[in-house]
Amino acid sequence: MASFLQLSLFSLLLFSLSKAQSISKPNAFLLPITKDVSTLQYITHFSLGTPLVQKRFILDLGGESLWMTCETDYKSSTYRPGLCGMAACSVAKANGCFKYCFNKRRPGCNNNSCILAPENTVIRRAEFQFGSVAIDTISLQSTDGSRSGPIVTIPSFIFACAPDSLLERLASGAKGMAGLGRNRITLPTQISSSFGGSIRRKFAICLPSTANSTGVVLFGDSPYNFYASYNESKLIDITKRLQYTKLYINPISTASAYVRGEPSTDYFVAIKSITVNRKPIAINDTLLSFNNNRAIGGSKISTVDPYTVLHSSIYKALAEAFAAELKALKGAKVAPVGKFSECFSTEFLSFSPLGYGVPDIAFVFEGQDVVWELQGANSMVQINRDVVCLGFVDGGLRPRTSIVIGAYQIEDNLLQFDLAASRLGFSSTLLWVASECGNFKL
Repeated sequence: MASFLQLSLFSLLLFSLSKAQSISKPNAFLLPITKDVSTLQYITHFSLGTPLVQKRFILDLGGESLWMTCETDYKSSTYRPGLCGMAACSVAKANGCFKYCFNKRRPGCNNNSCILAPENTVIRRAEFQFGSVAIDTISLQSTDGSRSGPIVTIPSFIFACAPDSLLERLASGAKGMAGLGRNRITLPTQISSSFGGSIRRKFAICLPSTANSTGVVLFGDSPYNFYASYNESKLIDITKRLQYTKLYINPISTASAYVRGEPSTDYFVAIKSITVNRKPIAINDTLLSFNNNRAIGGSKISTVDPYTVLHSSIYKALAEAFAAELKALKGAKVAPVGKFSECFSTEFLSFSPLGYGVPDIAFVFEGQDVVWELQGANSMVQINRDVVCLGFVDGGLRPRTSIVIGAYQIEDNLLQFDLAASRLGFSSTLLWVASECGNFKL
């Protein structure tokens, strides 16, 4: 049986490869990213099906799959259900088999189809009852690392169908979520396998900081050329600014629902300390690594969490150190605002292209001088003209993960995830070189 599944899987990937290569042999692909200010979610879009129809998805860095609602507004002549025993179900690690679908036959509702449980990570809910494996054609924009190139169609792309109810609390117009996590049916892995591995299992994300700019996800091996804000003809290769640290696999899934033995698809890193104005804050070291038996603790990166979430003891140490350093700069503390407890008057704060002139915060990784510095643009949230708040959140005393680096802290930073090498590259803010994530020529 195992040999049959391996042969079927090989045949499916070979079919995708031959079809994709017959159209084009790109080196890399890109997806645009926009920020929805009402939900603080990041949206990407690409076309799917026959005829190709553009769909909007919430970007989920650690997500297990591409999933979308198939209940309404999805008609495609190239759609195929993942039927029980098909190679696609093995690739997707399906959770079982639907014997019967008692509703009218449609995408996502077929007899003898494979069960897959897509998760809305915003509300932490997985759909077991009506989630299923699906296969269809998608089209992506190619790139040379400086600007967009021709559209390339990839057939036999595996995703999950979900009911409309799973769209709860997603940004308006979103039809699902685009997962980039460590899994065989996420976008980075399937894009690579569709071209026989010639597209390296590597991607980079650059989140925009405003609703008026467009960031980018770049898949594959290419330079990361962004233009300078003061001169569009001046290109800056951000690759040269990257520092590197190791990516870790949490042996136990961090999803809301999972099968025992499954590792997490999130991207974990080893933070050794946090500094304020280059002074380490007091942290219980046991919180900085995850317990291999229960997979609690450690540090990961998220595009779904709007702000960095810290274990309560880490948050309090950071807040106290930050407030003390800012007091020395005559920063006046004001009343908390919403989830932010550390808020300050802007009256005596200077402002520059790097944001408000506040104490620098830095994540210090393992290795020599591997430091990710956050300037005011990534640490302070503007509440109104007179008030700014420290953009970190108290996660309580029993969070699953001790440090979750949130989306606000990675805006206008380029992050490269090299899955083959298990390595994270990070640029720190592009504002240092008078650029930003919206400065890639789409």
